[in-house]
Amino acid sequence: MGIFSSNRNEIKIVSEVKSNPNAYECLRVWMNQGAPEIFAEAIRETPDPRAWGSVLADVTALVSSHNSKNDDERKEAMRQIQSMFNHLVDGWVK
Repeated sequence: MGIFSSNRNEIKIVSEVKSNPNAYECLRVWMNQGAPEIFAEAIRETPDPRAWGSVLADVTALVSSHNSKNDDERKEAMRQIQSMFNHLVDGWVK
């Protein structure tokens, strides 16, 4: 069955998450005609915005490994993601 649920447009949720009554979704991204549609909820454990930095770093690590053949390619993908992230955020905060 792979990583997708019975709806081929959604990624499966692993059983460990489904069975944990304290687990919750805080971020969902759908690609719609080539553009991301982003839905987010607060991270319940803390109002500290740095918690989102940790979430986004984990997302970066995960997606950088998907198409990388080795550690050097993964690190380069992470650098490219970080560069684009910094470029976009810098434009919004200046």
